[in-house]
Amino acid sequence: VRGASAADGGAVEVFDLPEMPGCVVAADDGQLLIAMHRGVQRFDLTTHALRPFGVPAGHDPAVFRFNDGKVDPAGRFWAGTLALDSRPRQSRLFRFDAKGHATVMREGVSISNGLAWAPDGRTLYYVDSPTRQVQAFPFDLERGTLGEPRVAFALADGEGWPDGCCMDAEGCLWLGHWGAGRLTRWDPVKGRCLATYRFPAANVTSCAFGGPKLDRLFVTTAVDSDAKTPEPEAGFVFVLEPGVTGHPPTECRLKS
Repeated sequence: VRGASAADGGAVEVFDLPEMPGCVVAADDGQLLIAMHRGVQRFDLTTHALRPFGVPAGHDPAVFRFNDGKVDPAGRFWAGTLALDSRPRQSRLFRFDAKGHATVMREGVSISNGLAWAPDGRTLYYVDSPTRQVQAFPFDLERGTLGEPRVAFALADGEGWPDGCCMDAEGCLWLGHWGAGRLTRWDPVKGRCLATYRFPAANVTSCAFGGPKLDRLFVTTAVDSDAKTPEPEAGFVFVLEPGVTGHPPTECRLKS
């Protein structure tokens, strides 16, 4: 964050949280929603106070924690879990309504990770990292439901594992590769890789468009505790100017 902020000439605010955050989204009431270890919390940007928003029935924090999540084009919050001991096919993807009630949308997930909707809102691209696949689900925008998936594309051995992702305004998917030090841009309809960017950190975790014109791509990385060679820039946020723009993120709709 410091690297990205320094490039913009802005300041950095750091907030201490009682649990590991999996993802953060903006809400239409001026607050944030944070999917944390035990469940989803509201975060007040003025008072810095946390208060519960939603915990799915059966969510056991001794076994699972929340990971990545995003807001769909209709303003519903989606977030998934992973097992702390990496047990496969035991995690879930949830959809939360405005009152924090959770609905299970996918079961049998191993590591629920990146989500991105096509610009027309009719397709959800979803990552369950150990599968090395990005799946495409027909999406009912009005009901917030999923159809039968297809494999949009898959990563080969040596290309790492798919992690967080985002969509640009041209309908192309940007994907972080955990363990491979790269970010890629895909035509997810044809399953074709269009561009590859290399990074000095093995774990490229996610990406998001930002800036006044949404023409800058902010890319997050993570420290690799098993790295055989030093990675002094691991954990940094990098900024690209990829020549395409994103589209404004949807705020989670909590107001009645």
